[in-house]
Amino acid sequence: MAPNFSKLTSRTDIKVALAASAALSAWFIRNKLQSSSNKNVKRATRLSPEEQVQYMIKEKNKKVPKAQVDARFFTELKALWSIMFPGIWSKESGLMVLIALSLISRSICDLWLIQHTTLVEGSIITMNLPEFKKLLFQFFAAMPMISLVNNVLKWSIGEAKLRIRTNLSLHLYQQYLKGFTYYQVTNLDNRISNADQVLTTDVDKFCDTVIDLYSNISKPLLDIGIYLYRLTTNLGASVSTQLYS
Repeated sequence: MAPNFSKLTSRTDIKVALAASAALSAWFIRNKLQSSSNKNVKRATRLSPEEQVQYMIKEKNKKVPKAQVDARFFTELKALWSIMFPGIWSKESGLMVLIALSLISRSICDLWLIQHTTLVEGSIITMNLPEFKKLLFQFFAAMPMISLVNNVLKWSIGEAKLRIRTNLSLHLYQQYLKGFTYYQVTNLDNRISNADQVLTTDVDKFCDTVIDLYSNISKPLLDIGIYLYRLTTNLGASVSTQLYS
């Protein structure tokens, strides 16, 4: 078998046939690859500009870097903060002060409710009817004021969200529609997909998160400060020091 194979490979016509079949196979594979790439190009040209940008991003399959809380994050947050709050004496800053005052008033109301509820329970236990009626009247008389504080807090939070969202959206739309920025983002730059969604939904979520973060951090810090003050007043500074040592 081996001598017969060596005889076949030594013949010139067999060598030519093998070379021709190899060249034909290479030509077929090359045409197949070119046709598939042409299909992808035609598919991309049939898409709208927004879909082309998204298609390019999917084709490149780049990994988006994750957000990190570092110096760059605080620098960008500072730049956005100056846009959302133009100045110290602006209406937006006044609303932030109003939120802080409302949180303080709400904490005071919570403390009053706790103390007053304890007194009402004590009057019930001691069966002191005149004291119970007096405390119950004070409780119902204070309800409108407590409701007013809660509504002012709710209104100030909603108004602050609306104003900073308006400031940020106006600034971004001015930059987006200035010159050829819209064309470049839509057709040339593939780093931002769905720019219109970023300018609407994402900005809305960002502004809501900023105000919610401010109120959700301020209220616990205020409660901790009041708790430490009352603890220090009633039991002395040594007790609070020992608790946090």
